[in-house]
Amino acid sequence: MLFKPKRVKDKIVAAKNDPVGAYNVAIAIKGRWPAGEPAILNDSFYSYMYARYVLKRRWPEAEPTIQKSNTFWRWYLDYFNHPAVRRRNR
Repeated sequence: MLFKPKRVKDKIVAAKNDPVGAYNVAIAIKGRWPAGEPAILNDSFYSYMYARYVLKRRWPEAEPTIQKSNTFWRWYLDYFNHPAVRRRNR
């Protein structure tokens, strides 16, 4: 049987280990959620989304994870005007 959390507290505890849930908690609280960051760091898409929409700045700790996806890495570089993009466009 799947675990179906019934209380908000249970949902938040379950989200700590799930990148999607951790990202959604951060969106819901409208800010950084350090308890969920280890789970987010395991997923390149949600690492990019967390940096862009929650932190609203570069997230150096997540860059190795984001680099695993060429698409999300390019989006990250373009959005944050990363030095690698500036060097290549000269």
